[in-house]
Amino acid sequence: MIKRSPGLLLASLILLSFACGGDDDNAGGDDTGGATTPAATASTDPNGDTATATEAPDDGDPNTVCGANPDPATDETTTVTSPADGDSVTSPLAVEGEVSAFEAAFSMALLDADGAAISISNGMSAEGQTLAPYGATLEFTVAEETRACLWVYQQSAETGEPIHVRQVEVLLVP
Repeated sequence: MIKRSPGLLLASLILLSFACGGDDDNAGGDDTGGATTPAATASTDPNGDTATATEAPDDGDPNTVCGANPDPATDETTTVTSPADGDSVTSPLAVEGEVSAFEAAFSMALLDADGAAISISNGMSAEGQTLAPYGATLEFTVAEETRACLWVYQQSAETGEPIHVRQVEVLLVP
């Protein structure tokens, strides 16, 4: 007889929920050009306990705004050279780096501590399907200094979900 661990089952369910696209409530429903932001996905184990996959930051640091990354980018898919992690920024936020994106198109988003979108925009790199430089701006409005997570990512042609996500924590300044 095979003995199953409830923790292993829960971890498997969380991974399966990401693989199946998670919660579709946020998929392309506003004027963001189809850009989507992550939605918290929950899984329930056989004991009825629920765990939310995006409630804990990647590195376990409770002081970070950037939560769990649904599909971390590699240096071969997406880089951000500016802004740097922890930078204070004003609007319009200049974002630079390199991206290897289908038809050179990628998306950017600023997310608050709750994962809600402050601003979403699309950008173009110099060339598609190869690591190429980009420079884009992202406009935002805040009334006070606000910690935010910048996402530079692509959208899956198959599911519309964010893929190759690069996260950078920034401080938005009015």
